[in-house]
Amino acid sequence: MNNDVEAFSLTSRPLKGGLANALQKTIKTKLIPSSNEVLVKIYFTTVTIDDINISEGTELGGIPLSPSPSSNKPVTPGVEMSGIVAGVGKNVVDFTIGDAVFGTVGFPFTRHGAWSEYCCVKPDFLFHKPNYLSYPQAAAFSGSG
Repeated sequence: MNNDVEAFSLTSRPLKGGLANALQKTIKTKLIPSSNEVLVKIYFTTVTIDDINISEGTELGGIPLSPSPSSNKPVTPGVEMSGIVAGVGKNVVDFTIGDAVFGTVGFPFTRHGAWSEYCCVKPDFLFHKPNYLSYPQAAAFSGSG
């Protein structure tokens, strides 16, 4: 089983307006959910003004809300997503592998956002995707921005 996943990551905090030029395609190790997390295989994600402001450190008057990126510890942005459950921690009871879900990565933000093939999420920030929503609609419905 291959544990490498692709992501779009930052190795430094971009200047205002520079996020698009600062993103790099990276290979990361697939995350393992903690006992209180759900591993989601991302089908769709969004790019919102909140993603941009959080990545650039311009949210809330310039207060950085995400970890500082570096070449040794890149940060993968992305708040909203939809996909399927690929793994669950031992204390998670509301989700099982294969469930269609949507939601946000929650707060506080970590180094492992939704602009990746997989991310870990607290169950409180996930919802079961209803059949009447497509995966793209569900990702956009999450409502960060």
